[in-house]
Amino acid sequence: MALAEDEGTPPEVLAGLVDEADDELRVALAENPSTPPVTLALLAECGHCMTLQGVARNPGTPKETLYSLARAESLDVRLHVAGNPAAPSDLLAELALVADDADVRLSVAENEFTPGNVLAALVGDMNPAVVAAARAVVGPHIAAALGIDASNTAAIDYLRDQAWWDMTRDDPAVALALALSPNA
Repeated sequence: MALAEDEGTPPEVLAGLVDEADDELRVALAENPSTPPVTLALLAECGHCMTLQGVARNPGTPKETLYSLARAESLDVRLHVAGNPAAPSDLLAELALVADDADVRLSVAENEFTPGNVLAALVGDMNPAVVAAARAVVGPHIAAALGIDASNTAAIDYLRDQAWWDMTRDDPAVALALALSPNA
């Protein structure tokens, strides 16, 4: 068990443990970021919910496996896919826009790697918690992407309603936002 949990265990050793693994060992392998992608894909086929959750949240999980897990019956598995920092942008968009469950949309909104256009759509969500989470993430995204001081909330609020994810620092809308709130 210690080998499966240790991030310093060589990937080939981790891969070799999967054949003799019980459920507890499979969960440890699924959660270990050093587990090889091929092994994670194999673990995703086991059907054990806790193992699937570990694979879904592991940033080393292959994209194809994340796409498959995003359609899992288990809400917890889908939540972990939505929060995975390695989840592809189009998968996050799909989860945000078609997910019937507000918890999945909330997890997408809280994922720091969710693309700007998806966050902008989530700001208009019908669930207040999703809206609040998306709004909380949008401000820092705008500040980082466009080089605006994070304390300049007036400029960020102005750009929040624009297609800021397609803008550069030289964009006229950014210049206008900064002109309207130069000393915020």
